[in-house]
Amino acid sequence: MPRHDFEQLKRNVKGLVLMNSFFSTTLFRNVAEMFCGDNAARPQFELVLFESTVNPHISGSVPFADITRYSYVQDETEILFSIGAVFRILSVEQLDDSNQIHYVRLELCTENELEELYTFFAESINSEEVSLLTFGLVLRLFGGHKRAKEYCQRLPGSSAQHNVNVAYLHHNMGVAHACVGEYNEALAQDLKALQYNKPEAKDGLLLILSSIAQTYQELEICECKADMDKRMNHSEQYDRRTNLRFLGIDETENENTNEIILQTAECLKIPVYEIDISRNHPVGKYNPQTPTPRPIIVRFTSYRPHELFYKNRKYLNETDYYYITVRAGPTRENLNLLRRCVELRPSIRFFTKDGNTCYHQNDRQIFIRSESDIGKVLR
Repeated sequence: MPRHDFEQLKRNVKGLVLMNSFFSTTLFRNVAEMFCGDNAARPQFELVLFESTVNPHISGSVPFADITRYSYVQDETEILFSIGAVFRILSVEQLDDSNQIHYVRLELCTENELEELYTFFAESINSEEVSLLTFGLVLRLFGGHKRAKEYCQRLPGSSAQHNVNVAYLHHNMGVAHACVGEYNEALAQDLKALQYNKPEAKDGLLLILSSIAQTYQELEICECKADMDKRMNHSEQYDRRTNLRFLGIDETENENTNEIILQTAECLKIPVYEIDISRNHPVGKYNPQTPTPRPIIVRFTSYRPHELFYKNRKYLNETDYYYITVRAGPTRENLNLLRRCVELRPSIRFFTKDGNTCYHQNDRQIFIRSESDIGKVLR
């Protein structure tokens, strides 16, 4: 499981954990250990073995079933717990083995414990009717923000019939939006909450105003980050202005790539010499079993040889080096922007100039430098 989720379990020993999906288990420990796998290739994850203690004679509806006879692999003896099953975390320990498996002991909650949880949420929302809004709140508090939004969005049309506090509903929808980074939507919901908040509900007013202030702060941070990302992308692209990628050049181990680049320049009859090449290297490790040769990144000492190669690259098709492709080196962000433009308007011929996406319109070059510029294409 993700490390941050595991750390949350460790911090909440003796607390409760709610399953927001079906929870598949087995009666045999060796089967469970087999599914733990190895975290060597996934350092951000922890290996966790859960042991769940269940009293099959607890009163009320039982949120689990033995589905062995319905399972594709019946030897696993699968016990399936339903969505919403609530467990108490008894302990979190690390097993003394080489696999670094963590051992988490759980106990299925009884009806009385769930009644206490139900009462807590009923009092939290100050409402006699505890249904979708309660479930949405539970999901939000347990980290299921996207699902919480779905359940809360079902309520506005029927809130009057269910005696739901409309201001509180919109506030919770706003919090769910904010938790997934949708700050504009969060602000819109909190402004609606402010509109519906009753004058006598001063605590609710303070809660909503505090949320609005925090959202404005997050929006300001996002704007600053977007501006910084734009500056960094521009700086990175400027640093690549003398770089070109050569694709399709057959390679052998320890070959002289400088010589290949100079031979290509000679074939194109452009004045590029060894002194014009600052450095070059293939991308990745050499593998003779790979049928496709590695791209070669060339960094020139100035913009002039870069421009000579790039402007004359189309003439390679008329030479013995027709199999070589020469491309500019856009940043990852600029490359994603180019792909986005092609996806939106496949009929337009987009290309890159110095790493920036552009296209021709009435003999003019139109540059697209950010997502906001894509609107030019859609006019």
